Amino acid sequence: MSPINDHLRQRRDCLQTVANPATDRDRVSILSGELPTSSLLGGTPIHLDLRYIADRDIIAATALAHYFQAAAQEPCETLEAYADMVLNDLNNELVPRWIWLRLQGNGHQVIQQDRQPGWNDPGLLTTLDFS
Repeated sequence: MSPINDHLRQRRDCLQTVANPATDRDRVSILSGELPTSSLLGGTPIHLDLRYIADRDIIAATALAHYFQAAAQEPCETLEAYADMVLNDLNNELVPRWIWLRLQGNGHQVIQQDRQPGWNDPGLLTTLDFS
């Protein structure tokens, strides 16, 4: 395995998952936290808000903090690139039905979302407060 792929796998391995207890239900899981200080945004922490609707797996309760430690080591040049990396990692490990991600710090904010093709639950999504 190449050093880049090895590093990617180590970062994604931090996103430990557990089985979704009810795969027949759409439920929104909400997590947030701080990515440790990185070279991005002048060395200030980056706050992350994550909302997702699980398919087969959910993120283990302690996994996000471990992932943040690994992700902070990545040499992303913009908050947008960082958001892409985090969203790609979460999509790869969780394969959620729907995912929404907000990263913000030092007056800069990036919001991204993604969903599985064909998935739609507008009634559930309209209940969410995105402020």
